[in-house]
Amino acid sequence: MTRIQRAKVGFSKIQVTEAGRLGSFGVHDDLHARVMHVEAGDGPALIISLDHMGLLPAQSAAVKSRLARSCAIPAGRIVMFYSHTHSGVEFRAGALAALLARAAAQARERARPADIAYAKVDVGHRYSVNRRADLGHDLGAVSIIFNRNVAVDLKEGTEEVGAQIRDFITRGINIWGTDYLQPDKDPDRPARPLSRRQADLLNVLPRKIYLDGPVDSDLEWLAFRTPRGRWLGSIVRFSAHAVIWRKAITRLISADYPGPLCSHIEEATNGAPALFVNGPCGNIKPLYPENTEEQMNRVGSSLARRLLRRRSRLAWHPLGRVAFVKCKERFHVHQDVKDYAGRWPVQQASQRFHRLARRGDNPLAMKRALDWSLRCWGNADIGWRRPTISLPFHLIAFNDAALLGLPTEVWCEIGMAVKARTRPNPIIVGSLCDVCTNYVPLPGALSAGGYEAVNSMLDESAGGRFADIAAALVEDNLYR
Repeated sequence: MTRIQRAKVGFSKIQVTEAGRLGSFGVHDDLHARVMHVEAGDGPALIISLDHMGLLPAQSAAVKSRLARSCAIPAGRIVMFYSHTHSGVEFRAGALAALLARAAAQARERARPADIAYAKVDVGHRYSVNRRADLGHDLGAVSIIFNRNVAVDLKEGTEEVGAQIRDFITRGINIWGTDYLQPDKDPDRPARPLSRRQADLLNVLPRKIYLDGPVDSDLEWLAFRTPRGRWLGSIVRFSAHAVIWRKAITRLISADYPGPLCSHIEEATNGAPALFVNGPCGNIKPLYPENTEEQMNRVGSSLARRLLRRRSRLAWHPLGRVAFVKCKERFHVHQDVKDYAGRWPVQQASQRFHRLARRGDNPLAMKRALDWSLRCWGNADIGWRRPTISLPFHLIAFNDAALLGLPTEVWCEIGMAVKARTRPNPIIVGSLCDVCTNYVPLPGALSAGGYEAVNSMLDESAGGRFADIAAALVEDNLYR
């Protein structure tokens, strides 16, 4: 009888803070990379999770090229998932690649035949919220980025944001700008009666406005151990921006809530590294009342405890088949991005918004001006002049389970559509994979405006295509 060679996996964890440029920031907690080495019939591969906002295409290629040479693994078989911490650093490509190579070598040395288990916990609306509020009445959608003047009910899993909306309508305050984090920086607005437009809009809007859009409530765990029961490592997935710890306020870097989430799981599994994969979270933020260490730890540790309750009930199976599949797809770039490439009128757009805000009598015009200002700012550094861009998609299959890697910041509805189309198999849909340009919203969202819709460089058809490509990857490579 021919004996089938089982796949091997190994894990490692390394501190990568030293590879970053700290500038004027200090360190609250270190940033880490966690590496999974996979040895299968079609060759080795690396899966990396990195405490970072996300690398642009050229930066990702530079890091992976250096790492590929060091590890003798093709760059196309290296995949990186970014935690998307907003309190990270800018990495130096060479220094980061050197540290990742050291971790990859350690993970390869630790590779063993493995058993695998999958767990999923529906955490409901207790830990995340869709940060877009669709107000209609020609105001469209607004995005509640910061947690000032909001009422959060952690028990009920709700967030009421009417005060922020009224700040915008009545005082012309840019609630999307970082100055809104610090009230002392608010511009002085002269007291004046409300205009008819302002009064009419306030009359038709409800006094209390809740963030009640869809969230992806799946907390997922793909765990690996030796056949004798020794933990090797795991992959943890949850969908929410890592924005609880604000380095803009504290002047300290941090891994944010994914740090304590993974650390608690590692402590409970004898130090086995836990890779963090952020699911499609382009319009999702954590549910928290204030930017504090306590709240960051509460979200991370509480999520970890929810998973660890399932530890004794995990159903383990021998890891046999592992498949690594990558494809690149071309997407049309939005006409705005081509028209303004390298010359976005950032300053002029911002000045126009501020002029309207000082007048304060026309909130609808002010909203349109703010959306355009955000669009100019969000795309200014991209400078893309070509009509299309090529983006990578990854699928790593483990037996009948799979980890999907979607590039850039994808809205949660897109990831949920992929899961709905690929049931009943356990499909972990990750975003912020390999490259991070800016947002991938639902088709038609740009006309409604709001932060996550205007900060997109792709044609509006991209969101639907993302779901189609991801579902096809699963159907073509997992079900055959």
